[in-house]
Amino acid sequence: IILGHPDWRKAKVQLFYVSNAGDQQFIQQNLIQKIRESNLPISEKNIKTFKLGEGETFKDVVNNNSEDAGLVMLGFTGNQLKEEQEQMFAGYDKIKDLLFVNAYRMVDIK
Repeated sequence: IILGHPDWRKAKVQLFYVSNAGDQQFIQQNLIQKIRESNLPISEKNIKTFKLGEGETFKDVVNNNSEDAGLVMLGFTGNQLKEEQEQMFAGYDKIKDLLFVNAYRMVDIK
């Protein structure tokens, strides 16, 4: 929908996945497969996984890798909101436009 708007026609969609454990190559291949199945307009070269480093936070990764983005969309769950409360929405100081998306259930995108 966003890419259909004239102002966003030349936009590049990137998908970043941040984790604190796991095989990054396996995670990336799994994401690529899901993107292929969903027909989302995201090129494989624009899918990147990040493993949190020592002392690094999710917000650090987002701020350091998305500060030039026109729009950043972050998914969150109800459990995250219960744990972090309003602090979940703070700390993204380098991001210009940020949209939080409640991911309360799995959705098949076709």
